Amino acid sequence: MSFPKYIVVEDGGIECPIIFTNFLGHKEIGKDKRIISAGFCDIGIKYSSDGVPDGLEVACWGESISLETKSRPVEDAWLIRRMILRLDN
Repeated sequence: MSFPKYIVVEDGGIECPIIFTNFLGHKEIGKDKRIISAGFCDIGIKYSSDGVPDGLEVACWGESISLETKSRPVEDAWLIRRMILRLDN
């Protein structure tokens, strides 16, 4: 199974995740950007014990060899989850 790639860039003092297909390289997406972290991610729906959708699960891991940058599993997963759910806090 292939997982999406991601980078976290800093823009105006704010860390922003960018998620993209594994057919592209981290370096292609990250050129001319201030890279904070990079790796792979898995995003899925969390279900309660009775089968009802109950949130979003995000896992981040790995590194980008081309950018010489590692992932930050906890921080990056939080940023991606926050972006997808459009949380302001």
